[in-house]
Amino acid sequence: MNLLLVGVSLNAQIEPPELLCVRDDSIFWNPPVNPCGPFIGYEIYYSNSGVQGPYSLLTTVTDPTASSYFHNNQTSEVRHYYMLSVFDCPGQNAFSSDTISNQLPIALPILGASVNSFFSGPAPDGVTLNWPPSPSPETIGYIIYRNTPQGTIPIDTVFDVQIWSSENIDATSSSQTFYVLALDACGNVSLFGDPHTTMVLDYSISVCNQSVTLSWSPYIGWADGVESHDIWISENGSPPFLTASISGAQTSFTLPGLTDQVDYQIAVRANQSAGGGEAYSSIVSFSTEIVQPIRQLEVFEITVTPENRPEISWRWNTNAELTSAIIWGYFENDPVAFAITDYPAGYPLDTDPTLEINWPANEEKSAFYIETTDNCDSVVQSEVVSPIFLTVTAAGTLTNQLSWEHLTLPGAQFLGYDIFRVDPAGNASQLIGTVNASTTNFTDQIDPQVQASGSVCYLVSARGQFQFLKDQTEIPFTSESNRACAQQEALMYVPNAFAPDGRNTRFRPVPVFGASITNYQLSVFNRWGTEVYRTTDLNTGWDGDYKGQKQPAGIYTYRISLLRPSGEPYEEKGTVLLIR
Repeated sequence: MNLLLVGVSLNAQIEPPELLCVRDDSIFWNPPVNPCGPFIGYEIYYSNSGVQGPYSLLTTVTDPTASSYFHNNQTSEVRHYYMLSVFDCPGQNAFSSDTISNQLPIALPILGASVNSFFSGPAPDGVTLNWPPSPSPETIGYIIYRNTPQGTIPIDTVFDVQIWSSENIDATSSSQTFYVLALDACGNVSLFGDPHTTMVLDYSISVCNQSVTLSWSPYIGWADGVESHDIWISENGSPPFLTASISGAQTSFTLPGLTDQVDYQIAVRANQSAGGGEAYSSIVSFSTEIVQPIRQLEVFEITVTPENRPEISWRWNTNAELTSAIIWGYFENDPVAFAITDYPAGYPLDTDPTLEINWPANEEKSAFYIETTDNCDSVVQSEVVSPIFLTVTAAGTLTNQLSWEHLTLPGAQFLGYDIFRVDPAGNASQLIGTVNASTTNFTDQIDPQVQASGSVCYLVSARGQFQFLKDQTEIPFTSESNRACAQQEALMYVPNAFAPDGRNTRFRPVPVFGASITNYQLSVFNRWGTEVYRTTDLNTGWDGDYKGQKQPAGIYTYRISLLRPSGEPYEEKGTVLLIR
């Protein structure tokens, strides 16, 4: 407490003694310099009623060189003192000294004991302490104590600052405990307060989970405890950033999402519940050598080759470290999956690979997926995909009926289907129709003059856009079905009359899709059952003669036999009128 004695002028002042401390009932001070006039004395005031007083004049010291005064205190009462200088300096004001007591100086609790790192402090392997200034005006410095195997010993004294650092203390392998005591000019020191113990941080990396588990010794010292912990991280020497805040009760934390080939530095900061204190742990540093998992596995195309084998294309992160990549397949009517083939899982992986699968895609609707296993035995499966499955049926009206099951390709937007006839090699040769994405059937009219064999093969091709889930990019795609064929059954148009001497001079059944007919035979019989004509040539017919003799007009019986493309025998009987 400073007391101001008001004089007649505010332009000058009489400096008081510098009141230092009280020790063993003696008051100590440094005499002031006041050249304004002759010295008269030093007035010492005291109060035994607290710092607010009232104060009484204890004595006037008339020796200008005196720097102490003994004030007997047999009852050890608490006393407060201040001093005034008395000089013959007319018109100048006398100011009071600081108010001190005969009590020990007070040291306020430590704000934080941090292990130095890039987060705090100049010494990367040392310790930094900070604390608020002592409320005792007689305090001139602070003594730093540390717990050691030999006991609690003073290790340093600092003046005029409230921060202390040392690089000679190993706080990275074990916790360190400190005290800060206030010191006055008499050598009085404050009582020991609560010790503060640093945090030691340790870590364990999981190469398979791409994570690091941090664990630390608890911070000890704040009376109101630790409110929260902040996890600070630096990558490849970058400025540290806050990555997580967790409860003050926790002393461990798992940080996921580590990236391979990165230099990490991590520290934990403890935050005081109410006092504003904070303390950093030791720092841990490590470089990651983690197993790269499959982070993307998306099939973006499934089609069928001209040989009726599925072909699958997919995208994955090429830095994944795999032990296997297997394509599985199954028929939808019998959902037991078979491991069809292994894909070489070298490093780095192929970009957007395509693989033709040895699987009969033309037998029934099939489905496929890719299964990967990485070096940590983590298994990832793609979405199930299936190509268009096409079936074709020959109708009895010179038409083929096409129907198909939709393409299954998660992530795809379908725009429509194109229907093609295919050549003998299975390649699309003629676009015969286009339908919208919801249509699953089509009718093709057959021209016997063009499709003379009656056998026609087809494919259906889907068009659309595929969007990758990983980055939302889009690419166009086409997906072809299996090749499916239909065989129109051979037909015979048989005339009911002919006139050897007129316009229709021969009796010749006309085949439709005759190119597919085998084992053809035509026989003609007269009314007595004699076979008067036989041929196995579709292109010839009976001219009405038998053994060089013209046969009489009348009704004759015929019999036609053949094998259809399916191998089924066909026979037809009837009559024909011979006109003369």
